[in-house]
Amino acid sequence: MSTASRPSKHVHKMVADTAKAMCHEVYDTLMQRDEWYALWKSQHPKLHGAALEEAFVRTHWGKYVDGARATLAAMLGRPIDESLKESIMDALMLDNTLLRGRSARPQ
Repeated sequence: MSTASRPSKHVHKMVADTAKAMCHEVYDTLMQRDEWYALWKSQHPKLHGAALEEAFVRTHWGKYVDGARATLAAMLGRPIDESLKESIMDALMLDNTLLRGRSARPQ
């Protein structure tokens, strides 16, 4: 597994949780297509149901970290509860302090 798919130590929990939620949504959409489900199932023949979905999220959530950051940042411009905005802003600022621990990703 590449490090791009598992940045867990150097991502704020809110960012990670958002990325995982996004990944769950992608799983739901992809697995509605029989060919995608058959391919993923063939790679994990012993898994069923929720365990199959969790394997997908565990493998791919790191690909959604940048999107999670962007989504959280975009929420700051929406009319949402001020305490939620503060939590998001704190999470994004703290996440940014974790930059030292991240390796340079190939572009």
